Amino acid sequence: MAVDDSASSTDTRNASVLVSLIVVSPSGLAEIEHDIEAAVRSLNASYSFFEVLLITSSEDEAVRGVIGRLAKCAPQIRALQLESSDDFDRMAMQGYQ
Repeated sequence: MAVDDSASSTDTRNASVLVSLIVVSPSGLAEIEHDIEAAVRSLNASYSFFEVLLITSSEDEAVRGVIGRLAKCAPQIRALQLESSDDFDRMAMQGYQ
C-alpha cells in the first residue's frame, strides 16, 4: 500500500519545536476567546505541533465551548480550572520553581 506523503513534503511548518501557549484568565475565557483563537491560528501556521493550556476559574462556564471551537485548529488542548484566587497564586509560584 503506497503512502501519499506529498502533503507532508509541502508542509513548511517547523516540526522541531514544541510550543506551549499558556492562557491564564481568572475572570473567564469568554472575553478573550477571539484573542486565543487568533494566537492559535498564528501558531498553526508556523508550527506542526503545539499545545494550548487554558487556566481559568472553576466557575467559568465558557470553557467547554472554547475548547470545542479551538479543537478544530489546535492539536493539543488542556484545561485547568481552579477554585479560588489563592490557587492561581499557588500555581504561579510552582511554575516559577
